[in-house]
Amino acid sequence: MYPMTKNSLYSKLASLGKTDICSVTVSPKAYSGSLKKLLKVTLIKKDHAAVYISLNKPCSSIMSLRESLKISEERLHVLDATGGMVPKKKPNRCSFTSSGVRSLTELSIAITKAINSGKYSVVILDSVSTLRVYHSPEVIEKFIHFLVTKLRQLALGGVLIAVTDSQTKDMIPVISQFCDVSIEL
Repeated sequence: MYPMTKNSLYSKLASLGKTDICSVTVSPKAYSGSLKKLLKVTLIKKDHAAVYISLNKPCSSIMSLRESLKISEERLHVLDATGGMVPKKKPNRCSFTSSGVRSLTELSIAITKAINSGKYSVVILDSVSTLRVYHSPEVIEKFIHFLVTKLRQLALGGVLIAVTDSQTKDMIPVISQFCDVSIEL
């Protein structure tokens, strides 16, 4: 892993290849700022369109962040897997899973459907740490392996975000083994 400053996060993300898979490990304090920087680099500087799999923030929060960064709506599809209620007026470019992060089968099907559309070149998973609340490390490892394999088969890039805490500390090296680059903040 490479310890990074905010400026080097920007340069490291900017230097990723189109199909690179990257794990980004971030402290809870740096999470929000790093998320903004990640979206700016991925969607603006790298000119990607992304599927953003949100396990801990509702679609409306991610869309507000997208708007504040002046990222066009077409460049970001949010897969809301928070398990919250689906709003009556579903926002454009948002899809929802009814079981949230509890059902990795449902989540896998929703991810496959979104990335098979051919509209997106990168997938952002936010965050691996949330999976730990509902699943064992072994199940999470299998899910991440599935996701990374699917991205590689479709020649898509990926960013796997993990917030460091006592429960996820041991999972980070396991997840990083599937990635081309690991960045630690």
